[in-house]
Amino acid sequence: MNFDPTSTLKSSSEWNGYVVSGKTREQRRQRLELVPEQWRDSVQRHVETYFAIRKARNDRAGRAKR
Repeated sequence: MNFDPTSTLKSSSEWNGYVVSGKTREQRRQRLELVPEQWRDSVQRHVETYFAIRKARNDRAGRAKR
């Protein structure tokens, strides 16, 4: 029997974490498709913001090393 982690997700915050934790962009895209329609836009914005902040932080850290 396979465990379906999406069966226990009850809020947009939980879906945010589930989608962000995908190891690849493709896996995150697949997970986003599973998000209930009423939360999908919000979760997508969260994921985009999360990775934009992470990129900006990494860019700043790279400049600091120079």
